[in-house]
Amino acid sequence: MADDPRKPASAPVSLRIKVRFNDLEAFVDRFAPYVGRAGLFLRHKTPKPVGTEVRFELRLASDQPVLVGMGVVRWSRELDPERPHRPPGMAIEFTRVTKDSREVILRILELRRRLGMKDGP
Repeated sequence: MADDPRKPASAPVSLRIKVRFNDLEAFVDRFAPYVGRAGLFLRHKTPKPVGTEVRFELRLASDQPVLVGMGVVRWSRELDPERPHRPPGMAIEFTRVTKDSREVILRILELRRRLGMKDGP
């Protein structure tokens, strides 16, 4: 049966995450492996299900926002005690980001290019 068009769409899940980095340069350097052109990987103890729409906001330790936008969970990984080197979390495909966030993403992509990293987290 098709979805009922009268039923309101569920609201996006809000993820406000404070990262431990003190400044933007440290964030770009350390978070580069987790951000690509199309999205990012967020470590999370309780990843959201595939298809979940999320509103994300990553903030520095100073509470300055660095990545703000909307996205959709494309894959998620629960904690696996037999594979502790694979952290739990989710891959979020960007659907919308702020202008400032786009600038941060471009800086990260340039760093990834200089380091010879392939696109994608």
